Amino acid sequence: DKSEVPNPEALDNVVSFFYYLLAAALLSIGSEELQEALTSHCVVTRGETIIRTNTVDKAADVRDAMSKALYGRLFSWIVNRINTLLQPDKNIWQVTHH
Repeated sequence: DKSEVPNPEALDNVVSFFYYLLAAALLSIGSEELQEALTSHCVVTRGETIIRTNTVDKAADVRDAMSKALYGRLFSWIVNRINTLLQPDKNIWQVTHH
């Protein structure tokens, strides 16, 4: 019967995957790059590179930290942009002498 309610867990996975792809697109990076950034970390010691897989909890922490950093930078950009637009035009107050 096609009128059955879809598996809620499967639907959650589809929705989560949509937002994952959307986040990658908004960051202008490939989905593979975002996946790597969230699910692994790189340690370089004495010229040797070691890539370790993050736990699910660590990946969630990385996601949250990335979100916080992006939000902070966006907020700062918005405040700076508003301040720039609210500054009076200096040329209005200059008197020219002929």
